[in-house]
Amino acid sequence: LKVTGMDVTQGSLFGGTVVTISGKGFGDDVANIEVKTFVADLVEHGTGYAWDPADVTVAVGDRVVWSWSSSGSDTNYGVHQTTDSTGEELSGFSSGGQTSSGTFSYTFTSEGSYYYTSGSVDPMGEIKMLGKVTVVAAADSTEALSVKVSGKEAKQNLSGSRGRRSSCSGAPPAAPADAVYSFSYRNCMTAVVSSVSPTEGTADTVLTIQGEGFSTEACENVVMIGEHQCEILTASEDTLTCQVTPGNSMPVGMRLGVSVDVKNRGMAAADNTWFGLLRSVTSVSPAQGSTEGGTTVVISGFGFTDGTTVMIGSSGCDAQSVSYNEIFCTTQAASALTRDVVVTTSSGRVGCDGECQYSHRDSATPRVVSVDPSTASGASTDFTISGVLFGTDADAVTVEIGGTPCQVTAVTDGSISCTAGALLAGSNPVTVVNTLGKAASSASVDSPAQIDSISPSSGSMAGGTVVTFFGNGFGEDTTVTMGDGRECTIDGEITSTGFSCITPAEGDHTVQMSVQSNGETYPSQSFNYAAASTPVVSGITPSTGKGGDTVTIIGSLFDGPSSSRRRRSSGNVAVSVGSAPCPVTALGGGQLQCTLGNSVAGSGYAVSVTVAGMGLATSSVTFSYALSLDSVSPTTGGTLIFYDESDVHLQAEYILIVNDGTLQVGTEDDPFEHQATITLHGNLRSKELPIYGAKVLGVRHGTLDLHGKHVAHTWTLLAQTAAAGTDTLVLEEAVSWEAGDRVVIATTGHRHSQGETEEREILSVSNGGRTITLTESLEFEHLGEKVTVDGVELSFQAEVGLLSRSVLVQGSSSTEGWDETIEACPEGFDTGEFVTQTCFQGRFGEEEGSDQFGGHLMLHQPDRNGGLITARIEYAEFNYMGQAFRLGRYTIHSHLNGDMSGNYVRGNAIHRSFNRAVVMHGTDNWLVEHNVIYNIMGGAVFIEDGIETGNTIQYNLAVFIRSSTSLLNDDIMPAAFWLLNPDNIVQHNHIAGGTHFGFWYALEPHVLGASFAEDPALVPNSVRLGVFQNNTVHSNGWFGIWIFEDYYPTEPAVYRGLTAYRCEKGAEGVFIGDVTFDNFVVYDNEKAGIEIKKSVVGDWGKSKVTNSHIFGHTPLTAEDEGTKGGIVLPFGPHYGVEDTRFYNFDRAGTSAITITRIDGTCNDWCSGFVAKVSGISYYETTKKAAFDWEHESVIWDVDGSFTDTGIAGASVAPCTGVLPPSCTESEEYSLGAHPGCVCRDPDVKFVIFTSYL
Repeated sequence: LKVTGMDVTQGSLFGGTVVTISGKGFGDDVANIEVKTFVADLVEHGTGYAWDPADVTVAVGDRVVWSWSSSGSDTNYGVHQTTDSTGEELSGFSSGGQTSSGTFSYTFTSEGSYYYTSGSVDPMGEIKMLGKVTVVAAADSTEALSVKVSGKEAKQNLSGSRGRRSSCSGAPPAAPADAVYSFSYRNCMTAVVSSVSPTEGTADTVLTIQGEGFSTEACENVVMIGEHQCEILTASEDTLTCQVTPGNSMPVGMRLGVSVDVKNRGMAAADNTWFGLLRSVTSVSPAQGSTEGGTTVVISGFGFTDGTTVMIGSSGCDAQSVSYNEIFCTTQAASALTRDVVVTTSSGRVGCDGECQYSHRDSATPRVVSVDPSTASGASTDFTISGVLFGTDADAVTVEIGGTPCQVTAVTDGSISCTAGALLAGSNPVTVVNTLGKAASSASVDSPAQIDSISPSSGSMAGGTVVTFFGNGFGEDTTVTMGDGRECTIDGEITSTGFSCITPAEGDHTVQMSVQSNGETYPSQSFNYAAASTPVVSGITPSTGKGGDTVTIIGSLFDGPSSSRRRRSSGNVAVSVGSAPCPVTALGGGQLQCTLGNSVAGSGYAVSVTVAGMGLATSSVTFSYALSLDSVSPTTGGTLIFYDESDVHLQAEYILIVNDGTLQVGTEDDPFEHQATITLHGNLRSKELPIYGAKVLGVRHGTLDLHGKHVAHTWTLLAQTAAAGTDTLVLEEAVSWEAGDRVVIATTGHRHSQGETEEREILSVSNGGRTITLTESLEFEHLGEKVTVDGVELSFQAEVGLLSRSVLVQGSSSTEGWDETIEACPEGFDTGEFVTQTCFQGRFGEEEGSDQFGGHLMLHQPDRNGGLITARIEYAEFNYMGQAFRLGRYTIHSHLNGDMSGNYVRGNAIHRSFNRAVVMHGTDNWLVEHNVIYNIMGGAVFIEDGIETGNTIQYNLAVFIRSSTSLLNDDIMPAAFWLLNPDNIVQHNHIAGGTHFGFWYALEPHVLGASFAEDPALVPNSVRLGVFQNNTVHSNGWFGIWIFEDYYPTEPAVYRGLTAYRCEKGAEGVFIGDVTFDNFVVYDNEKAGIEIKKSVVGDWGKSKVTNSHIFGHTPLTAEDEGTKGGIVLPFGPHYGVEDTRFYNFDRAGTSAITITRIDGTCNDWCSGFVAKVSGISYYETTKKAAFDWEHESVIWDVDGSFTDTGIAGASVAPCTGVLPPSCTESEEYSLGAHPGCVCRDPDVKFVIFTSYL
């Protein structure tokens, strides 16, 4: 691989010189060859919050390139020229819209100072980056030649260099000392364009370009207008002329730069030389046509766009298609005259640059003189049309007769032969169109209003006879009236040769049937209402029955007309009783049998028989549908009260409270003391009520009062650890629970210990309500410990919740077919996002099968905020509820009710639900408190559309909220509390042993679902946070709290007092704005205590962790375990950690602070942002920070507490060779793959930028 020669060794300062390089081994793939002679004209600006450098000096002809990338923060950049250094007024070059990453380049062609701005970088519009480019005169230079093939540098042998003779005086600048071949950029080789005239024009405009240094050979000059070549006409040393040839795509109405490239010299210097192409019409073809219009006209020119209109004088020419160069339009009729053709686009009238007139001419108008035949009927007719100027091309002629196409078979200038289908009755004008346009014509074809026959001509006096008409010219507007003016109802399709209608009832006589169509009246037809053509129903047996019964109908003429009796069939007879069909099963002997359909009970239902070919049977026979009771329900609008004198059990398929009805089981002041049970029955194939579904207790308008016996403590904590094998629980609070009640004991194990939650029955209660003895021993250990670390008390106490209540609402559980025992999955259930599960059922241990079709309670009034519902539900038990994989079928569901003030769900036990627990859908101001929620598929407490506000969710216990296998992604990865609107009160709740999340703030940019129309402008992910405080999550598969995906509140959002332990992460925020995590206590979590993925704020103090306690391990942590990252810092600027203490980060694999990763976005060489920390303290912590690459992050120690130096403004960053000597490596901050350095000098500042080479 070598270079042996170089042809042309000097040229223009602006490049563009064609150089020929000779040698060996270049290959034939241009993509692999890289040739360089000059690299110094490229200036790149960096990324971040300042251009670096902000002031750069370049030479005329240099191209400046700006490159940027937001690298994890919500920032967007641009490059926009401004009038001065203030950056306020835009003028000149621009990169266009703001982007998070990109490049922009601009070539400077004249000397001067150019100011520019980045535009608004941050979402708040507070940051703008200003810069300046100073352009000076270009100087000659000589650069060494470099040739590479597939990255390998070619050797250079000086054996064939031929520098061509130039007009330059003096030698070029010396080449670099080590150069073999070189190229000289010289002013004397640079042509100059001084002017271009004219600066605007149409296609074929001749441009005159003045300057110096042009080639006198026309072919050695190339003139470009933007990206379009201008055809050279003449050339001299100081003048070029060229003709504008826009082709089919040259932009119109805008300035396009004019450039000149001179062979053996290169690009000419050109300053502010441009040309604007104007739209133009160049020709109209044909130039004349018919006065009747219909001529297809082609208008040629340049710059046409969609929305173009064409006028010929005052008459239009209807556009059929528009392209850059052509418009096809169809003329309208006008008098014989020559008129201007005017084309208008959205930018205004298009100029004429040629012949722009069109003539309507009598001499160019075809004429129809006659048509033969002039009368036609039937399905098809051949016609001969006589006239003038028809032409000879059959493909160019179209004919219609009264709107019916006439297929052309032959054409001469004076005659057309064509074939048409059936014509409508009446006069049908003849229309001919050819290349000249529409023919003048007064010829027409008459189609007679003719009826050939009707069938049958007689029928039943009861009506219902289907009469078919055969004839000619029937149209869609056909009507038939009987002699007395009553209508014979059209039945089915109308064709030009026939249609049918159904007769009304009449007495025994003959009537005339009158037909009208297309404005024509047809000859009347006789129809005979005759007793001999009237079937009769004389009886039905039995006369009373219900749906599904077989009845026998007695009468006559059921076999139909005598002509059809030999082929009689039950299919020729239709029977209905009332409105219910009764399909015929047997026919003959003056009777028929049919099977009754379902109908509302009652008497007097008419028995109707229709016989094909005859019509309806006369009948005075009626039938009674018997009342068949499968269940008994109270009448609507009444009150059903459970009297508290004994146990009561109500079983129903559907309960719907309407018309201000009431279902009352106890009251607030007088709760139900006995056992009240409501069992809802149904299955997967049950009929569903509109909106409310099946197996439902619904409230539409009325009151639902469910008040079980008051329970002082619905749940509490273990005061002592309950070991595996024990049958005794010692509680922290005294309870009023009783023998026979069932309880749930939450797991306190690791994040995959969901199967360790246990349900047991109480054998006895002692020790003043603090000790419970179970009927069956525990299988797993449940902690009841409090440990103290450096004065901070940490709770490892299992929750115990009461599942039994004196009021029970349950779905029926049919065990048939579902009663097998399902073995546990051998590998258990893995909560990982992308894992493959080992089996579908039995994921958490042996369990009994189920059809997963439980009951559901639905509150829904017709009008949102209608105030039609009162629902007070307290101390009740809900079991075997929810219908799996069905939207809207949840255990307790308030559906689009709006304001629910005064209503509540309090102190209940909700367990074994196949679809959520409490759903607030389009519901505000609802109270949900002191409930025990256990073994729920999908999200448990669910705020659905994002419009819901003012709800209070407090003092609830949620245990074993588990993944559903279908429905929404939010149920497959469920949270115990799923909130689409943050403006609600969430406090004092405990969550344990769920497969995924404790709290999930799933905030969207708009309201979802049916509530969107209520407030389409609402942006849930910017709404204020109501209250989040004093909540606890433990032993969950994923996170204690998850804010996903975005939350940019319009006022500070402070999440207070979360305790999270033994989860994958205590807390994670994904893309967050002004959000603070305050007073969090996180311990024994696997991957992180608190992690933020991206902070999107414009200033310090908005996004932060404050007053928190972060633990690496505790006395109850296994010796080889610990939290990987106490606080995981985000991608993005301005994140802070304040007044926070780190405990026990002294084990391998743990670190008080690490930097985030975002799977699928960035895992390596990311971030680079500065975080600010202050008020940091430690206990038994030697592993303080971990970095994995050189520029991963900077931790700004505002008060010296993080570095333990006491030096305000010290910093910690990954070590790098550019750090000053005051930055020294420290083992405590070197826990990752890259060592960390402590910079004690406060004057050491870090600037984030990205360089693109």
